[in-house]
Amino acid sequence: MIDLQWPWLVGAAVGAVLLLLILRQMHRYTVLQRTLQEALDDIDVCLKAQQSLLSQLQQQQRSLDSLRQQQGDSQDAAQRQAKEQASALQEVQQQLDAMSSQIELLSEQSPEQRLYRKAERLLADGASVQDIVDECEIPRGEAEMLFALHQAHKAN
Repeated sequence: MIDLQWPWLVGAAVGAVLLLLILRQMHRYTVLQRTLQEALDDIDVCLKAQQSLLSQLQQQQRSLDSLRQQQGDSQDAAQRQAKEQASALQEVQQQLDAMSSQIELLSEQSPEQRLYRKAERLLADGASVQDIVDECEIPRGEAEMLFALHQAHKAN
């Protein structure tokens, strides 16, 4: 009878060892599963943090792009304004030059100067003092003075 119990005891011992090994593996599996879940949770937290950072960076990039666009628009506007001002300044300078020329012409064409220039031409053509008085309508004393100056100039 002892012999009959021996296989049964060996079978029970083997079964118990197998049960212990299975329980141990199940415990390891559970611990490993918990560790993996914690790692996945950590990865999920990191992923969400990275997504948040990415979203913030994208928003900052959009803001930066907008600022660059505004700066470019401001620079373009400033350049256009500078060109317009330069053009306006050039136009004013041209008008000033034209007015200066007109003033010079007007000063040359004042009635007195026109008369004296006419008197100079008449003297150069050999006119007399009476011719100058009649043609230029200037006083006789001035006509005599111009005649004398012309004669002195001719003599030199």
